[in-house]
Amino acid sequence: MITALDEAETEQLEALDMDLFCLELEYQVETRLKADIKRVLDERDAAFQAELAADPAVAAERERLAQEHAEYQRRKERREYVTSGAAARAAEEALLSRPPVIDMAGQLAKQWNVPLVTHTRREAQMV
Repeated sequence: MITALDEAETEQLEALDMDLFCLELEYQVETRLKADIKRVLDERDAAFQAELAADPAVAAERERLAQEHAEYQRRKERREYVTSGAAARAAEEALLSRPPVIDMAGQLAKQWNVPLVTHTRREAQMV
């Protein structure tokens, strides 16, 4: 003989049914709906990006930002070049390679009987 379920057992079965329903709904969302939602959002984003790219004001702003970024990169590389000591080494190498030119200029100045003035802001040298 089947006995009637008491009220507590009925509530437990209903709670179990609700839990199963929630799990099934969550599974549907994870497997089907998320993919559809992502596809729709991707399509909308692509359309929006295409409209943005067609706008001349946005294109000009992007070009300006690209130029500013390029200028920033150039300044950053220059600062790294100077702070690393590479600029000082290059200047030193240039100074070492210049004496033959200065010697030739000194000989020419002596021939013309004029003072030799170097562009390194040293005092004028009389040759």
